[in-house]
Amino acid sequence: LNLVPPTSSGYSEANRLRTSLLLGQATTLPQLAAAFSSIQAADLPPETLAHYNVDILSRAVETISAHGPDPKAYFGGIPATLKSLRPRLEVAYRELAKYAPNTISHNQLIDLANAQRRWSLL
Repeated sequence: LNLVPPTSSGYSEANRLRTSLLLGQATTLPQLAAAFSSIQAADLPPETLAHYNVDILSRAVETISAHGPDPKAYFGGIPATLKSLRPRLEVAYRELAKYAPNTISHNQLIDLANAQRRWSLL
């Protein structure tokens, strides 16, 4: 899949398949970061990209919560820390909510986005 040139008509599909394979095997932050980089390079419909972003970033946040950050992992140039990735996950949920098939799904995604937001007591 890495051998498909960017000028090929199958390049986006190859990146999508590569991301799916990487996600299926991803258990570490560097593996999730590789999947994130792969999908960002693909020319996918916005709804598909939003699904992948939520999947990858939510798994990254879960991994960081369970095992701590990895200083070697970066997601689009952003370090793999909760402080850095939770705002990106919030944006990803809000983007995905735009494509929700109904109000209930939309509201559930917005609630998930709000759960990622850092709240202040002041």
